[in-house]
Amino acid sequence: MPLKNQKSKAAIAICVYNLELGGAQIQALQYARAIKHLKSYPVYMLGLQKGRGLEQALKQHGIDYECADIRIGSFHGHLFNRLKELLKLRRILRKRKTLTIIPFTYYPNVIGITASFLAGSKYRIWNQRGRELSTPVSKSERIAIRLATHYLGNSGEMATYLNTRHGLSRDRIHILKNALLERTKEKGKVPTRAELGFAESDFLVVFVSNFFPAKDHETAIEALQLLSSSHPDIRMLFVGYAPDQHRIPRLKSLAFDRKLCNKVVFLESKLEISGILGLCDLGLFTAIREHTEGSPNVILDYMNAGLPIVATNIRPVAELLNGTQGSLLVEPGSPHELASALAKVYENRAQYAAWGLENKSFVAKHYSFDKLTGSLGLYLSNTIQE
Repeated sequence: MPLKNQKSKAAIAICVYNLELGGAQIQALQYARAIKHLKSYPVYMLGLQKGRGLEQALKQHGIDYECADIRIGSFHGHLFNRLKELLKLRRILRKRKTLTIIPFTYYPNVIGITASFLAGSKYRIWNQRGRELSTPVSKSERIAIRLATHYLGNSGEMATYLNTRHGLSRDRIHILKNALLERTKEKGKVPTRAELGFAESDFLVVFVSNFFPAKDHETAIEALQLLSSSHPDIRMLFVGYAPDQHRIPRLKSLAFDRKLCNKVVFLESKLEISGILGLCDLGLFTAIREHTEGSPNVILDYMNAGLPIVATNIRPVAELLNGTQGSLLVEPGSPHELASALAKVYENRAQYAAWGLENKSFVAKHYSFDKLTGSLGLYLSNTIQE
């Protein structure tokens, strides 16, 4: 849907923490692409810090970008230093004639909203993408949430979170669901099962996730150990990158202790995800109960690949899987319950595989880029009044 001012030079800024190619940044890229497609307002990506990966994708889609090179640590120090960084960001926002800012994640919300207020941006849209459960509410956050003119979330759970954390009425929070990510294809051949050490007859469970402790890979490994005798051909493939260089070695040590070295492969890879998922029989997602992600992108990837899903029963995941078939939810941190769910899919694999394929049409209908473009266009058309 086109916005009302087709000839406006006032810009919309999509603000991200850095210019890395992470999940939040790719969703931000989807927003920028959608706004560009609407042909109503100039749009640019504003990174608080530098990074690699996102710049190439932005150039590929013809989207302008700028890095503010903000010192995030200053926002935990003296007021003068915070103000200095805010004024740096304000200069960019003013130079770009920024009418509207849509941040992604915590610091872009807190810093971007405040700086855009100082810059005179009329529309300051707080965009909640996760739960900051371990982050106390700071004075800066309390100020920024009140300076925002509108509020977005990517799931109903985010509306609940904002209501609990800041007392915002749920009817003030608009929900725009994530779109299925159009993953950037990396160079390199996707390995075969044999090259990864798996047989064609193996039942291959894949868990695509960065190796953060909150993703609870340990419970998955413990569940596999419980199945090693009764279901010896179940294997697991873990795919992602590890910000902590010690994380993967620790998980490999756990697999070794559980005598699972021939059943588990860790792939720290940037290979094109759909090719990896095409090798697999089931998509796995585990997380601790306090998991912070507002709407895990990989669940949509699994559905798009036609995989049945076994996942931890946390509200953002349950919300994504509502209305689908071929998915089982288990309680956080329960290897026995997870093992039972994996065994159930294994023993009824034909039925679950058929249900998984049905979910491809579900995700195409409800989480497509076109769906996001239409929903975002309608939201901005109703929000922005120059």
